[in-house]
Amino acid sequence: MRSLFPQPLRNLVLKTLDPLAASNVCTAIGRERHADPASAAFASLPLSQREAVGNVDQMGNTNPKIVSCELREDTIRFDKEVAFQEGGARNHIYGAVRFLREPYSTFRLIRGTGKAPSAALLDQMTEVVKSWRAR
Repeated sequence: MRSLFPQPLRNLVLKTLDPLAASNVCTAIGRERHADPASAAFASLPLSQREAVGNVDQMGNTNPKIVSCELREDTIRFDKEVAFQEGGARNHIYGAVRFLREPYSTFRLIRGTGKAPSAALLDQMTEVVKSWRAR
């Protein structure tokens, strides 16, 4: 999204998004839409920009289905199945996200492939993100 929208529109979109936390990631990644282009926040935008917000929000995230999503201490590991477009092939987006204390936010490994990840691969990704230490 950063390179798709001019700075003022990018700032507006970011203000409408709920901040991610370990407690809401599973819900958030399960949604097909994250920014509602029909909301009052976007009412002053031209129709073309409101449509662009909606299209970019859904890009690569059509009909998401959470296969697994679990919190382990400060780390989420997940596997989500999506299509890049309506009626398209299903793919898996999966990985691990560790939520950190300020001044940091997260350390994450996320990958997308045509087949589901093995439990061993998710374990490995989880261990890598859990290994991060501030200096």
